[in-house]
Amino acid sequence: DAAFAAFAAREGSGVFVNLHRVCRDRQQPFESVRMATLLSAGGLLISERSHPLDEQRFAGLVTFCDVGEIAAAFAQLAAMSDDEGNATAIKRPLPTNSARQEVKTYLKVQGYSF
Repeated sequence: DAAFAAFAAREGSGVFVNLHRVCRDRQQPFESVRMATLLSAGGLLISERSHPLDEQRFAGLVTFCDVGEIAAAFAQLAAMSDDEGNATAIKRPLPTNSARQEVKTYLKVQGYSF
């Protein structure tokens, strides 16, 4: 929508935290479809630990940590200047093929073109 497009277009889109509905369950899937838009906009994501396969697929794109470590991870990323945050987002690796396809499919459904 227009509000998100305006938000995503600005420099330093920000740091986002993802918590599962059922906390501290390492078998919870990573909410990849919901996070696709934030990742594509260069957002820096911190997530509560997820299913090990999801953590592997999104390694380097998302900072996965235990609930008790989220505040410290957030403080570290939030303390970055806009330039440092943008550089960190740019340096993050491309997702694996399956994760990339999930993101691409979601964005296509949302009306984004490539």
